[in-house]
Amino acid sequence: MRRAFCVTFVALAGLVIGSFARAQTSEKPAVCPGMNGAKLPTRVTYDDGSALTVVDRSGGKMYQEVMTPNGRKQYVVTYNGLFVLTSDVPTAKREQIAKLEQTWKQDLAQFFPLKVGEHILADASTTTSVTDAAMNFVTEMTVGGVETVQIGACDYPVLKIDVRTQFRGGPVGTATHYYHQASMLPLRSLITTIPTTPDAPVKIVERRAVKIE
Repeated sequence: MRRAFCVTFVALAGLVIGSFARAQTSEKPAVCPGMNGAKLPTRVTYDDGSALTVVDRSGGKMYQEVMTPNGRKQYVVTYNGLFVLTSDVPTAKREQIAKLEQTWKQDLAQFFPLKVGEHILADASTTTSVTDAAMNFVTEMTVGGVETVQIGACDYPVLKIDVRTQFRGGPVGTATHYYHQASMLPLRSLITTIPTTPDAPVKIVERRAVKIE
């Protein structure tokens, strides 16, 4: 049960924690949310049917609603879109949702704004509403260079961030996120799935933003 929980949460972090849609031609200049003075975007839709809606951004915190590809909604609070603070997570009982809370042992503000070449190592004490036992969660991030993600007629500058996450003693999750720092949003992700059984194959799942508004 503990492994299943770890796998589920690491996958959610990857979802929280796309690009290269076909360019569209237009006679009018494209309005690109979050660029050239336009207001920050509040919703991103991905090619797997999932979506992320920003409810509020305040003091580095982002309050968001995540809709999974199967239509299930989960509410998440992150710091700058990269560090989960609180989150809804599914349990073994499909109808039951647990509340997860992470207390980070570092001052997360020190890592922002992110810089190319930066290496971040942070850990948190994780508790849920279904158990009193605290688990230690570790995340390691390496900020690569600046790349471009195209969504419609808009070219977004993004940071390529390689991420490793792990609960102490649990499986390691890996992902690469193409992160638009101004909006705190991942616009493309490559997520390595964690096998739930020893014989299950490891897969890399790509998720691309197809609409930003």
